[in-house]
Amino acid sequence: PSATPSAVPSALPSFLPGPCTLTQVNTGVSSNVDWSEVVTDQSGMNVYAVPYIVGGLYASGDHGSTWALTTAPTLFYNAIATDVSGAYVVAATTGSGIYLSSTYGSTWSANLLSGSSISAFTWLSLSMSHTATDGVLYIYAGSSNSGGQTSLDTGASWSQSAAPIGTYPAIASASANQTGTFVYHVYTINDKYVLASNDAGTSGWLALTNPSGNSWVSITTDKLGMYVYV
Repeated sequence: PSATPSAVPSALPSFLPGPCTLTQVNTGVSSNVDWSEVVTDQSGMNVYAVPYIVGGLYASGDHGSTWALTTAPTLFYNAIATDVSGAYVVAATTGSGIYLSSTYGSTWSANLLSGSSISAFTWLSLSMSHTATDGVLYIYAGSSNSGGQTSLDTGASWSQSAAPIGTYPAIASASANQTGTFVYHVYTINDKYVLASNDAGTSGWLALTNPSGNSWVSITTDKLGMYVYV
């Protein structure tokens, strides 16, 4: 596709049911809170959000109509991700590690990186496989300190991503397809990479063409990993 749309759509796409209305839903939370990240499961019923500056992690189990503060540690979370069911939620912090819930946010693990020097990193991005492969979920975490880390066992163990780190190793965003086999990273500042892996990030990575030369800050892909948007 071309970098610039050929025309601005004059009407909603045909697959939408009609005009879209945004409704403020803040039952259970303050209306004055700024939100930095929000994710949802496939159905849209289970939604998770983290406030900017305030700390903590909120969950809704009714399409965002009502919200409650989860029992996640009251920390500043930079990134969150969930699986297709919404049961698994992973949350990344600045300097305090990464936390996991497998119970829709009602209970949380200890710091998945506890005892490791990388726990103190600033974690900027998270992505996870949509569904389990052989009973485990793949999790990908990007830091501002040393590129990415990969877990192929739902966070039980981690390894340095095989992707090149570069001069400015901040991974601004990560995205995985349904199985977690296809992974995409975008790097910030001067290292204007869009990198792709088709083996869960364990070996070789391909630098995708970046025709505009921009520094991207966000990336996402469809469930097959065939379409990528930055």
